[in-house]
Amino acid sequence: MGFVSICGPATALKFAQSTPSQRGFAGCSSAEYVTKRVRVDGLAKGVSICVRSDEGRYAELTLDEAAARKADHVLLTYTVWGP
Repeated sequence: MGFVSICGPATALKFAQSTPSQRGFAGCSSAEYVTKRVRVDGLAKGVSICVRSDEGRYAELTLDEAAARKADHVLLTYTVWGP
Protein backbone atom coordinates (compact mmCIF):
# COMPACT_ATOMS: atom_id res chain seq x y z
CA MET A 1 0.00 0.00 0.00
CA GLY A 2 0.99 3.61 -0.41
CA PHE A 3 2.88 3.33 -3.70
CA VAL A 4 2.06 4.82 -7.08
CA SER A 5 2.40 2.13 -9.68
CA ILE A 6 0.49 2.58 -12.92
CA CYS A 7 0.76 -0.10 -15.55
CA GLY A 8 -0.67 -0.47 -19.00
CA PRO A 9 -0.04 -2.62 -22.04
CA ALA A 10 3.53 -2.11 -23.26
CA THR A 11 3.90 1.13 -21.27
CA ALA A 12 7.07 2.02 -19.39
CA LEU A 13 6.36 4.87 -16.99
CA LYS A 14 8.86 6.85 -14.95
CA PHE A 15 8.10 8.94 -11.88
CA ALA A 16 9.50 12.10 -10.26
CA GLN A 17 8.38 14.42 -7.48
CA SER A 18 8.08 17.98 -8.74
CA THR A 19 9.38 20.88 -6.68
CA PRO A 20 7.13 23.70 -5.45
CA SER A 21 9.12 26.19 -7.55
CA GLN A 22 8.83 24.12 -10.78
CA ARG A 23 5.34 22.80 -11.34
CA GLY A 24 3.25 22.08 -14.38
CA PHE A 25 4.73 21.15 -17.74
CA ALA A 26 7.97 23.07 -17.10
CA GLY A 27 8.58 21.20 -13.84
CA CYS A 28 7.66 17.77 -15.19
CA SER A 29 9.65 18.12 -18.41
CA SER A 30 12.81 19.05 -16.47
CA ALA A 31 12.40 16.64 -13.51
CA GLU A 32 14.75 13.72 -12.80
CA TYR A 33 12.85 10.47 -13.24
CA VAL A 34 13.17 7.00 -11.72
CA THR A 35 11.73 3.71 -12.96
CA LYS A 36 10.86 2.38 -9.50
CA ARG A 37 7.59 2.90 -7.69
CA VAL A 38 7.11 6.19 -5.85
CA ARG A 39 5.85 6.25 -2.26
CA VAL A 40 2.83 8.56 -1.82
CA ASP A 41 1.46 7.69 1.60
CA GLY A 42 2.38 10.36 4.12
CA LEU A 43 2.56 13.12 1.48
CA ALA A 44 0.78 16.41 2.12
CA LYS A 45 -2.13 17.92 0.23
CA GLY A 46 -0.94 19.74 -2.90
CA VAL A 47 2.21 17.65 -3.46
CA SER A 48 2.71 16.81 -7.14
CA ILE A 49 4.22 13.76 -8.77
CA CYS A 50 5.28 13.83 -12.40
CA VAL A 51 4.92 10.88 -14.75
CA ARG A 52 6.68 10.39 -18.11
CA SER A 53 5.64 7.69 -20.57
CA ASP A 54 7.86 5.92 -23.05
CA GLU A 55 5.84 7.76 -25.74
CA GLY A 56 7.07 11.16 -24.51
CA ARG A 57 3.91 12.22 -22.70
CA TYR A 58 4.10 13.99 -19.34
CA ALA A 59 1.49 14.04 -16.59
CA GLU A 60 1.30 15.75 -13.22
CA LEU A 61 -0.61 14.03 -10.40
CA THR A 62 -1.52 16.41 -7.55
CA LEU A 63 -2.82 15.15 -4.22
CA ASP A 64 -6.21 16.72 -3.41
CA GLU A 65 -5.89 15.69 0.23
CA ALA A 66 -3.10 14.45 2.47
CA ALA A 67 -2.33 10.76 1.99
CA ALA A 68 -2.33 8.94 5.33
CA ARG A 69 0.44 6.46 6.12
CA LYS A 70 -0.36 3.04 4.63
CA ALA A 71 -3.39 4.50 2.82
CA ASP A 72 -5.06 2.13 0.39
CA HIS A 73 -6.30 4.99 -1.81
CA VAL A 74 -5.58 8.65 -2.50
CA LEU A 75 -7.64 11.43 -4.04
CA LEU A 76 -5.81 13.28 -6.80
CA THR A 77 -6.18 15.52 -9.82
CA TYR A 78 -4.12 15.01 -12.95
CA THR A 79 -3.06 16.87 -16.07
CA VAL A 80 -1.60 15.16 -19.15
CA TRP A 81 0.46 16.81 -21.90
CA GLY A 82 1.05 15.17 -25.29
CA PRO A 83 4.34 14.91 -27.17
